[in-house]
Amino acid sequence: MISLVIVAVLMMTWGRISDIQDAEDRTKEAENTAKINLEYESYDRGAYPNGRMYGTDVISVVNKAINNNEKYLNQSEYQITVEVNIQGDTFTDNSEGTPKTKSILDGLTKGKYIFTGEHLATYNSLVSDAQRFHDFKISRMFVVDRLEYNSSTGRVNKIIFQEKTEEAFRDGYMKAD
Repeated sequence: MISLVIVAVLMMTWGRISDIQDAEDRTKEAENTAKINLEYESYDRGAYPNGRMYGTDVISVVNKAINNNEKYLNQSEYQITVEVNIQGDTFTDNSEGTPKTKSILDGLTKGKYIFTGEHLATYNSLVSDAQRFHDFKISRMFVVDRLEYNSSTGRVNKIIFQEKTEEAFRDGYMKAD
């Protein structure tokens, strides 16, 4: 009889320890999700004047997403897509005081580009050419158009950048929340 009581107490104790461990695991996962989300959300929270970022900043996000995707290679719910919407292949250069329209020689034309996942070749093509890469980094300006989240994990799974012109920023462009 005493042995049955002891076994029952041990089973209850084991169950409570398991519950505590499960709660700790869920807390750690929630903290990790919040940390990862913040890394991407920071690009969308006004850390940049008027939300303006250059191609250099987009490249930082792409590299971060590529590293994440390699870490979670076989876990699609943790993959992050970076989409970049390009307005055109010219920009207005105001560096000499008089606005001049100049060509951006990065090889990207108006349209949507995915720089991660199965479309990594687009990104690799851009970064493999030093001049094209340089033009992308310094000649293009972007804002975060939106962030999307995985419905089951709550993690950021897509960040969409929209190119904006110098004129849009000069005219007081602010992202509508």
